[in-house]
Amino acid sequence: MASLTTGPAVAPITNRLTSMKRFYALFLFIPAFLALAGCKKGGSVTELTTQEEMQIALAAVRGDAQIDFTREEVFDNVMGVNNEVGMGGTGIFGRMQQPDSFSCVSITLERLGPAPFPVRVTLDFGNGGCTGRDGRTRSGRIITEYSARLTEPGSRSSSVFDHYQIDSLSISGSLVVQNTTPVPGGPVVNRQFTITVTNGRITRPSGNYVQWNGARTLTQIEGGATPQHPIDDVFHVMGSASGTLKSGNLVSAWSSAITAPLRKSFNCRWIRQGIVQTHRGTGSASAQWTGALDYGGGTCDNMASLTLNGSTYQISLP
Repeated sequence: MASLTTGPAVAPITNRLTSMKRFYALFLFIPAFLALAGCKKGGSVTELTTQEEMQIALAAVRGDAQIDFTREEVFDNVMGVNNEVGMGGTGIFGRMQQPDSFSCVSITLERLGPAPFPVRVTLDFGNGGCTGRDGRTRSGRIITEYSARLTEPGSRSSSVFDHYQIDSLSISGSLVVQNTTPVPGGPVVNRQFTITVTNGRITRPSGNYVQWNGARTLTQIEGGATPQHPIDDVFHVMGSASGTLKSGNLVSAWSSAITAPLRKSFNCRWIRQGIVQTHRGTGSASAQWTGALDYGGGTCDNMASLTLNGSTYQISLP
């Protein structure tokens, strides 16, 4: 579980820090801290007490963690189905997985015309669930249409979800991956992708949810010389997101932006480097509840630091 220890904290926030420790223990992964405004309580806009503001802010941390995991997972799985539609060997199809690790997944490929493309691929995890080596159980379907192989500049995939769940989280919305690599004069070396989420929504059994729209651009910085071996691919990630979430009887807006490129690689389970800054949906980056999560200097480890209201906390990610 995630743990939280203080850096140069100040005495007046001791009680709040204790509450944060208890809440962070519930998280599987904490990629960002979101600050909220325009909060509704009982259907009307109202000012929050300190306790309520902490509640909705911490709920946003969990919501953004779920967003990040879902977006990256779908991208990796859409890319990794096979070499015909992607580069084969990423996500649940990764070469580090055992061959039978996802034998409960049914993969259906359907030609939508006489040519090889467009093509529709359905990943069916079944109604009873399919548990992988990562310990997560997936059910339902991810349905993706490809205009061409995603490794080709200008290609595009569009994914929707049919009763799709990851553990107890219900996923809906649409996710588009566009290969935005500039067409070079010679062979493609480093690729670029844009991931756009429209009306994304993650709902918990309690009825709490996070809903968002956003886009991220992934620019490859390493591994381009070995296109058949995605395990050595490394990307810089930039982008932003905004939306609403519900926690109990509170509903609020949030927004976030990457201010220093995130370093994503297929051979490390954590983000190696980069900073995500978040602030109130109607406020500025200098507002009181602005937070910044720093993933460190590039080492593949589970450590990050969260700076909030002038204090810094060390976060351990599983």
